[in-house]
Parts: sequence; C-alpha cells; structure tokens
Amino acid sequence: MYVITGATGNTGKVIATKLLEAGKKVRIIARNAEKAKELTDKGAELFQGSTNDVGLLKKAF
Repeated sequence: MYVITGATGNTGKVIATKLLEAGKKVRIIARNAEKAKELTDKGAELFQGSTNDVGLLKKAF
C-alpha cells in the first residue's frame, strides 16, 4: 500500500496514477474531493483533509 500526499498536484497525481495502473493499492490525502475524483475513479482511497491533521494521518497510514 502507498500513501500519497499532494495527490492532486502535478507530481503526486502522476505517481498515484502510475501506481494504480500497476495494480497497487493507493491511498491519497487531498483537501479537495472533487480534484481527487479522477484518482478515486481509478481506485484510489481518499482521505480528505490536511496533512496537518494528525488524526487523518493516523487513519491514512
């Protein structure tokens, strides 16, 4: 399993997409669910919120 922060940005989106295409389990942390929709439609599990949220990070990891 991989956890990608910044998954809706340029680099994170490419990395998450490549991992999903390779059949890997991917969790993404993003503030905006709408921007993350392309990745969730491909199978990524969304954890919506900020990387400053310790509780969210514990759940994602």
